[in-house]
Amino acid sequence: MFLSQRGLLVAVVLIFSTTSCSLFFFAGYLFPADRFEDLHSTELDQFQSYAQPVDRDRILSAVGSSASGGISISRMSFSPLGGAHAPQWPLFWVLTIPQNEDGRCKEIMLSWGKQVPGDSLVFIGAQTNRTTTSGHRFIALDAAPEKKALKEILAWRLVAEMYPEREWFVKGDDDTWFLVHNLNRYLEEFDPRLPYFLGCKFHLGGPGGIQYVSGGAGYVLSRQAAGRMKNVTTRCITDYGNLSEGDLAISKCLQIVGVFPEDTRDERGRQRFHVFPYDYHANWYRYGFHSNKFWYHDWVWGPVIEGRGCCGDNTTVSFHYMSKKMQNFQFPLPPGRSGSQLKLDPKALQQRSTLAPRQQSRKRLRFSFASPSSSPV
Repeated sequence: MFLSQRGLLVAVVLIFSTTSCSLFFFAGYLFPADRFEDLHSTELDQFQSYAQPVDRDRILSAVGSSASGGISISRMSFSPLGGAHAPQWPLFWVLTIPQNEDGRCKEIMLSWGKQVPGDSLVFIGAQTNRTTTSGHRFIALDAAPEKKALKEILAWRLVAEMYPEREWFVKGDDDTWFLVHNLNRYLEEFDPRLPYFLGCKFHLGGPGGIQYVSGGAGYVLSRQAAGRMKNVTTRCITDYGNLSEGDLAISKCLQIVGVFPEDTRDERGRQRFHVFPYDYHANWYRYGFHSNKFWYHDWVWGPVIEGRGCCGDNTTVSFHYMSKKMQNFQFPLPPGRSGSQLKLDPKALQQRSTLAPRQQSRKRLRFSFASPSSSPV
């Protein structure tokens, strides 16, 4: 009995030794010693700065462009980390209408707009061109206020031409609330020389539909994406200028030049750009939005994650329909508060509104939200 156990033990040791030798031989073939030395002496040293804010020019250096004017991946080369790059503010621009200049626009300047330099926050769609004492520019558009798609197309050409040095362009409505520092931190993950389109991703009418983003939740274009769209402005006006919604028109324009919306959900699958006020998302189950299926359930990209865990403290970048709430709103919530002070009007769920402007007659839609106002923007 003892001998048989001893023999079995010897056999196991021999098999393990043979396997280990094979593995070490295989590892040595794939990862020779000099490779490990190079890894520790060169690459690990270079990547020490990963804890630092990302600088665009330290990552990729474009040495050529494709025939369409975009960056050609096949002609790109890596540049060493540590190159000089001066971080700059994104250009935040807000689509508005003349009658909201003294209301919503002023509310923005007194709330989240205070975190943005005056020369980096622009209001487009104003009555006349002017600059406030705080340095904020108001710009008029040659388009009727109700022409949402046309206004948004023209506005994108305007900002791309007026601010060609900006790396990022952030578009919001005049009832969009931004968490500025979270957005800036998020944009550090991307290179603006590539065509990025970032927002709350939808597919119109459900899976397989046109990919676009919610305009009211705010969205972002890189310099490359904005430049591409500027080059097809005339075609976009002709083909999509008469659409009722600007966000859909912009998405279709960008697809002409090969730019599609990214999946911007965080590592837990939560949205960063939020389509509704915080109160709606946080109290999703309390208000019965999970059982009363409406367009959002079908159109949003990915599983719906709502309720108290809806919105990451460090990943949320925006909320929509925040008019008359911005100055009293804080996010993340202060300690001791279990919810927002925003209150839902139960009667609002029985009213038709601009909050769900598309396909409201669909059979699955049992109710719709109410917009804080009846503004056409």
